[in-house]
Amino acid sequence: MKLTLLGWAVWLGGLAAMFAVDYSIRIWQNNLYWGGIPEAMRYSLAAAMGLAAVWVLFRGAASLKLWLRVVVVAAQAVAGLCASAFMTLLYVCSAGIDCL
Repeated sequence: MKLTLLGWAVWLGGLAAMFAVDYSIRIWQNNLYWGGIPEAMRYSLAAAMGLAAVWVLFRGAASLKLWLRVVVVAAQAVAGLCASAFMTLLYVCSAGIDCL
């Protein structure tokens, strides 16, 4: 259970920290619409955090059989992807960067 919570903290906390750094860079550059963390770095950071979170979630489900472990981690990965899409839209719209 602790590793499962740690996996979620890695993913959601990492996204929140990345958004805070991105917003700080945009404010420092005095331009909310362009700038921030470069796209290649942003995608690389998100991929690294995602892989680390899935690895920790997989280790957290060690007491389950392998097929059930894969199903549980896959379901959590899909839920994390939906949560990150919501967080990204919330960040972009509330920070004034862009909105739908």
